Amino acid sequence: GVIVSLAALPGTIELLLLTVGSILRRSGPLVLPGRKVRPISHLAVVVPAHNEATLIERCVRSLQRCETSGAGFSIIVVADNCTDETGALAAGAGTRVLRRQSKRERGKGAALDFAFRHLLAEEQAPGGLRYDGFVVVDADSVVAPNFIEAMAQALMKGADAVQCRYEVLHPADDARSRLMRIALVAWNIVRLEGRARWGLSVGLLGNGLALSRETLVAVPWQARSLVEDVEYHLRLLAAGRTVRYLGETAVSAEMPPGRHAAQTQRTRWEGGRLRMLWLHAPRLAAGVAGGNWRLLEPLLDLLLAPLSFHTSLLCLGLLLPWNPGGIISLIGIAVLLLHVGVAINRGRGGRRDVAALLLAPIHIIWKWSLARGMFRASRGGTTWIRTERRKDPTTKPVNQADDKLKARLQ
Repeated sequence: GVIVSLAALPGTIELLLLTVGSILRRSGPLVLPGRKVRPISHLAVVVPAHNEATLIERCVRSLQRCETSGAGFSIIVVADNCTDETGALAAGAGTRVLRRQSKRERGKGAALDFAFRHLLAEEQAPGGLRYDGFVVVDADSVVAPNFIEAMAQALMKGADAVQCRYEVLHPADDARSRLMRIALVAWNIVRLEGRARWGLSVGLLGNGLALSRETLVAVPWQARSLVEDVEYHLRLLAAGRTVRYLGETAVSAEMPPGRHAAQTQRTRWEGGRLRMLWLHAPRLAAGVAGGNWRLLEPLLDLLLAPLSFHTSLLCLGLLLPWNPGGIISLIGIAVLLLHVGVAINRGRGGRRDVAALLLAPIHIIWKWSLARGMFRASRGGTTWIRTERRKDPTTKPVNQADDKLKARLQ
């Protein structure tokens, strides 16, 4: 009972901290008191793409439709180890394409590092263009019309790094998809709102993020793991830099269309996070013990198991014959229900989303079936495994996606 309670307690504290923070969130634009205003004249929007021929044109069109308020931007597509027409289609859509082929270094992290180093090196050439900020958008995404303008304004106000809202594009209506969407809203929105409310670094989600030029130069993008965004955020924290939350704009991406695609994605994500736990938790714990309290929340975040596993721990704590453990588990379940309820509210869900929670036990069993693959993924490796897409994801025009994003942001 003691072991189970100790395993579940950090996750309960983390969920309580972030859920209450999300409830108490402040609305309004990003404000950074005491930061110097920096000029932002041109942004580099980097789109890493691996065999994204079916979606790259939609992503490019979405970015090209963005509003700006003086800051120019260039779209750079990184066709990374592509064996399809991704590069040609991106070039045909009017973007610059950087082609990369490497059998030794594969993965999104390596593709981003290649692009950033290439763009920074070009500035030294005669007539080279200087970029004041670097934005990352995944190739399967659609951005809100105010995306570029909001990113430029946040960097201009002095933000080291920015993460915007990350939403689901064209969510399916079945119960499994509703459960996944609730989990994604909890991860991508509720937790970031909570961190922002308490003045913490909100983290990076790998999509819809921006880095100031000073940040990228000071902390080069050398993340190579399966969760390169988590790895790079930990490096930013070690360098004393903070990621701010930008809730007034959003990026939306496709959900995995089936169980096999979801299994591939979840195994990669959870395995990568487990590896970050092995590698970085001791250093974070040592920093907290040394008085660096800003590392406590990132440590709690790594110690929080996936919600399916966390729920299993809480239920096990109820079954064990140790009364203090039962009390801790009851408190944890109450916090978990509050967290899920706030996620449903933030995702503008309704009764059908609440009803979908009845299938949570089946979802938990499915997640446990992936545990072996997660442990294998935690051993390392950076192969870019492209998540399966829908058969015809381009049937819904980009302007329809723009209208949905506008409605959600309002």
